[in-house]
Amino acid sequence: MTMDSYAEFLSETSVNASADSPAGAVLPLPVLIGACIGSGTAHLVSSAMPFQVDALMTGVNFSATDSGWFGFFEIIALSLTMIALSRLHRPLPPVVTAVAGAALGAIANILLFSVARSTLACWGCAILIGVASGSLARSYIQAVSASRNVDRVYSIASGGGLIVIVGAISLVPLATHLCGPLGAFLAFCAPMLVATPLLLMLRKAPHAAAAHERARLRLSAGGVALVVMWTLSSLGQSVAWSFAGRVGAHLALSEKFIVTLSSVGIIAGVLGSFGGAVIATMLPRSVVLLTSLVGVAAACFFSCAAWGPWSYAIAITGFWVFSMLSYAYLLGSAASLDDTGKAGTLCSGMDRLGFALGAPLGGLVVDHGSFLTLALMAAVVAGLAIPFCYPVLHRELRAAL
Repeated sequence: MTMDSYAEFLSETSVNASADSPAGAVLPLPVLIGACIGSGTAHLVSSAMPFQVDALMTGVNFSATDSGWFGFFEIIALSLTMIALSRLHRPLPPVVTAVAGAALGAIANILLFSVARSTLACWGCAILIGVASGSLARSYIQAVSASRNVDRVYSIASGGGLIVIVGAISLVPLATHLCGPLGAFLAFCAPMLVATPLLLMLRKAPHAAAAHERARLRLSAGGVALVVMWTLSSLGQSVAWSFAGRVGAHLALSEKFIVTLSSVGIIAGVLGSFGGAVIATMLPRSVVLLTSLVGVAAACFFSCAAWGPWSYAIAITGFWVFSMLSYAYLLGSAASLDDTGKAGTLCSGMDRLGFALGAPLGGLVVDHGSFLTLALMAAVVAGLAIPFCYPVLHRELRAAL
């Protein structure tokens, strides 16, 4: 793709899409590459959690409870870092927090591999990884927020980020073979080290007006509606996804089938993200966003209420497609309300907070109920706010034109 065709691709508008697309700058190609790297390294923490838990239980003889707290501290630190960064009166340039986050994440993973053996030391490294991931997520969200056609750009960044995640996870078998169970942390360190120089490309990211960028974030009614709807959707996703593997085992599906389906789901998520980029100028944001949010709620239900291998496979694949599509368009909606990236950073931080709380809540339901109860809870939570919050958000997005 030449630079001219790339600029035309990102600038492309249609009658339907123009009403929902902010008038921003065309994002330079190096910045888009940096955003893909930032997205992948930022979300590696949640995608790699099963491998981190296995490494700690096998390599350091952690209990399941201690390993679970490791993941909890990671996600909470990520969430609180993003929320804190969204409240800065004078925000740091995205390239600064991106490079600092990648470096901090690499150091924390090296410490986990080499010296961290006590419970407190490992939990401390988990917090460092969470802070690093939050800094990386804030960086790519802010770098993209003032660009033109943000729905398309965020879709590409999300899809490119999934490719980074798949590449990192594919290194785990080699790293553990060469370095033992804790070698998994070196596999997660590798993209951080590679990312550090590539993230320097974010210095060319477009900015919002200087006075607007320095203003404190004050959420409007539409912004509050976006936060609530996004957080509950993420909470419902976490409730369903945390026990999706158990549902597969309950259906007597083989471990190989479940693992293979997870890989297929990730690939479907990549295709869904890039598909979102293609349709960004063909359909109004309102249609895509509402469809994807309802699709997430439906996928949450059927992934826990599946009755056989085909229904389970379709539900898991749909879960990845709709969750990735909704994430990109929720970020695009936040950028339309606030092109400094603060609203998107805050909402994404709340998204991770909701995701962190989903596993323990789902565990209570599984222990005292059934998978059908879990399916109903996940779907209700994910879709609960849509009838109330979506109309408020939609009206404000149209009024902001």
